[in-house]
Amino acid sequence: MKVLVIGGTGQIGFYLCKELVKKKNQIFVTTRNTNLKKSKLFKKFFGKKIKILNFNIKDEKNVKKKILKIKPSIIFYLAGQSSVQKSFTNIKETLESNYIGCKNILNFLKNFHLNCKFINFTSSEIFQSSKKKNSIYSKKNPVSPYGLAKFKSYQITKQYREKGVQSYNAILFNCESEIRPKNFVLPKICLAAIAAEKLFKSSKVSKFNFGNIKIIRDWGWAEEYVKIILEYTNLRPQDFVVASGKSFSIESLLNEAFKFFSLNWKDYVKYNSAFLRKGEAKYRYASIKKMKKDIGYTPKINGKEIIHKLINHYQKC
Repeated sequence: MKVLVIGGTGQIGFYLCKELVKKKNQIFVTTRNTNLKKSKLFKKFFGKKIKILNFNIKDEKNVKKKILKIKPSIIFYLAGQSSVQKSFTNIKETLESNYIGCKNILNFLKNFHLNCKFINFTSSEIFQSSKKKNSIYSKKNPVSPYGLAKFKSYQITKQYREKGVQSYNAILFNCESEIRPKNFVLPKICLAAIAAEKLFKSSKVSKFNFGNIKIIRDWGWAEEYVKIILEYTNLRPQDFVVASGKSFSIESLLNEAFKFFSLNWKDYVKYNSAFLRKGEAKYRYASIKKMKKDIGYTPKINGKEIIHKLINHYQKC
């Protein structure tokens, strides 16, 4: 089977390719720049098992040319500016990459009547902040340009499904992995705890800066997410939530990380308003009832397990 992973050099794309390679698929991964460091690392890991291509998702002629040449059986759409914070200062790029590119490919699949499945990766940022668990039926009310762009891609994917395109929406809640950039909050928590343990042993004192530690999120493991998504591609085209089903505050995960070293996080962490994020919802809870019913699977790794996995990984590095 020929598989096209658009914008696939991030953590989800990496683990997706790892699974697809096992099934001996012919895999094409696209990126805006094949010379970027992560693209080169991708090539080094997978070698000739995948092919990395330059791909301009905003250019309809380019989309047509590349897809007709590859003739994929399935397309995973992972492209897009993915930072909520950056979306406020880069609104155009966020909208074009997350929505316009998605629309261009859907339109092409419809017009050329290709027998190809299309999986759009959207985000929990499409939901409004609520203490209720979010399902595919929950109210959508994005509060950032990133959330709005993802919501528009979600809507257009549903619309093209009604027109006959085999299109899916995977609504992903936060996820982590060992290759997640270290500037994200869970890696940052783990690295702060590791550094604090070294400070404690040397009798030194230092503080680590964090923003709003009261926010609550559902964090899952990227490798599990990929397996869930691939299971859904065996079902009829639909919308589905991918999450661990368990939410934690940043404060509780700080406690978990520092407790790993028998330390009190309050002795090492201080609040810094510079780390507050614009348009950040306080609550993000997920319902995984549909997932359990559809594919009979319950994720095994959630926020607390992720803290332990990352600490163990970073200590070995």
